Amino acid sequence: MFTLELWAAGQMAQALGDGWHCFADSTTPGRRDSAPMCIVQLQPGHVAAQGVGAVQVGPQIAVQLVARRTNATAALLGDAIATAIATLHGAAPGKQSGRFWERLALQSIAHPLIEDEGFVCAELMFSTSARYQGCADSQ
Repeated sequence: MFTLELWAAGQMAQALGDGWHCFADSTTPGRRDSAPMCIVQLQPGHVAAQGVGAVQVGPQIAVQLVARRTNATAALLGDAIATAIATLHGAAPGKQSGRFWERLALQSIAHPLIEDEGFVCAELMFSTSARYQGCADSQ
C-alpha cells in the first residue's frame, strides 16, 4: 500500500515543479524543513466491502501543502490546491503493490493548524480502494 504514497508524491512533484519539495512521508528519507513542501501520507481508511476470501480496502491519501506565511502565501497555496485536484482527482494509480487501485477521489479539504506560526498548511484527502485476497482456505 505504501507505494501509493510514492506514486502520488511523484505525480505531485511533476505537477508542482522544481520550486516545491515533494515527498512520501512514510518512505522518503531526508529533511522536512524546506518550504514550500508537498507531503503525501497514507492515512487510515476503511474496509469498503468484505466477503469470504477477499476484502476491499479503502485507504486515504493525504496531500499536505505547506508554505511559509508571507503576502504571497494565499496565491501560492491556492494554485497548489488547484494543481493537486487537477493532478490527483480521478487519477488512476494503476498497479501498485501487486494490485490494481481504483481512481482517486477528493474527499475533503482542510486547513490544519501547524505549531510553527511561520507556516500555513492546506490538506487534501483523497480516497481509493483495492481488493485483497484473504486466506485461500476460506474460498
